[in-house]
Amino acid sequence: MSKPGTKQSRFVPVPNRIFDELIPALTDTELRVLLIVIRSTLGWRILLDTGEVQHKYRDWITNSQFSKKTARSSTAVSAAIKSLAARGIIVVENTHGEKLQTASERRHVHGRLYYRLSDTWMPCKLSDNRKVATTTYKYYKIHNKEADLRTGWHRAADISRRAE
Repeated sequence: MSKPGTKQSRFVPVPNRIFDELIPALTDTELRVLLIVIRSTLGWRILLDTGEVQHKYRDWITNSQFSKKTARSSTAVSAAIKSLAARGIIVVENTHGEKLQTASERRHVHGRLYYRLSDTWMPCKLSDNRKVATTTYKYYKIHNKEADLRTGWHRAADISRRAE
C-alpha cells in the first residue's frame, strides 16, 4: 500500500459503466477475465516527459495466464473470452493489430494474442499508446524491478518522479 501523503497510486481505474451496465450481465468467469484485461491495460501507466500519464493500450496475455489469474479452467476462460469478444466488450488482436472476431480466428494465430478493452467501454478516447517512448531509470525511480524493461511499462504504483 502507498504511504499517506505520497502520490503513488495503488489502484486500477475501472470505468463506472462497467459497474453500472456490465456486472449484472456477466458471468463470474467473464467478469474475472474482463478485470484481468482492465488490470493489464488501464492498470499500467507511463509518465511522459510532458508530465502526462498514458495508459497501456493493449497487453499480451496467454490463456494459461488467464487461467492462473482467474482460478478458472482453460475451457471456461476460452468461453468467457469468446463471449466478451462477441459482445464487443473486449477486443482480441494479433501482433499486427488485426482484430480477431471469432474463436476460430484466434486458434489459427501462430503468434501472440493481445487483449484490450473495447473503445466503447473506455473511460475516454485513449491515443494509440503502442508508439510511446520508454521510461528510464535515470529519470524515474522504479521500485519494482519486475517492470517490463523492453517497453518501459511499469505498474502505476511503482513509478514516482524523482524529486528535483
